[in-house]
Amino acid sequence: MQKLLLFLALSLTAPLAFADIGVGAGVGTLGFNASANYRFNDFVSLGVGFNRYSYSRSSNYKGVNYNASLKFSSEVLLVNLYPFAGSFRFTGGWMHNGNALSMVGVPDQNGNYTFNGNTYSAQQVGTVTAGMGFNSNASYLGIGWGGNGSWGMTFDLGVVNQGSPKFNLNVSGAAGNPQLANDVNQQRTTIQNDVNSFTWYPQIAVGLYFRF
Repeated sequence: MQKLLLFLALSLTAPLAFADIGVGAGVGTLGFNASANYRFNDFVSLGVGFNRYSYSRSSNYKGVNYNASLKFSSEVLLVNLYPFAGSFRFTGGWMHNGNALSMVGVPDQNGNYTFNGNTYSAQQVGTVTAGMGFNSNASYLGIGWGGNGSWGMTFDLGVVNQGSPKFNLNVSGAAGNPQLANDVNQQRTTIQNDVNSFTWYPQIAVGLYFRF
């Protein structure tokens, strides 16, 4: 840690070979992105940006048909370190994580739902909604290339530490049906256990940048 702090201190006080602003746009596993970057000198820059994308599809999970919508929405504040005063960089920082999955249940072709292995009619079940969200505060660590000329391409490879997601499953008919309520709770617990280990999310992105 002391060596890292010393490197940062020396970098920030190094002669300003250039001090400029860059803007960029690209696409990656977090969605479409736009960013702005201020490079203090050959060794350090500070960047801000955001990612956006949404996607909808129908799927079946644990015996239930869903209309699902996946939303990528995040903002980042990143520090870039260029150890060789070139294009290669180490990147780390904070991410506001608004990524979320929302789902609405749809009866099967027979007009039924299946929870925890037991089948119920759509009339018994009522409305089915489900979703998965994440901690709003996440961290990012990665490596990248680019940003050393007046314009060009960028490439980033890293991981987001998003913590364990939280899954929720709500069935309106469960309030008046103890057996259904028990099966829904069991299914919710099973799915939560399945996603608990999904704490890291990979980021691969390519883009274009321009410096002023």
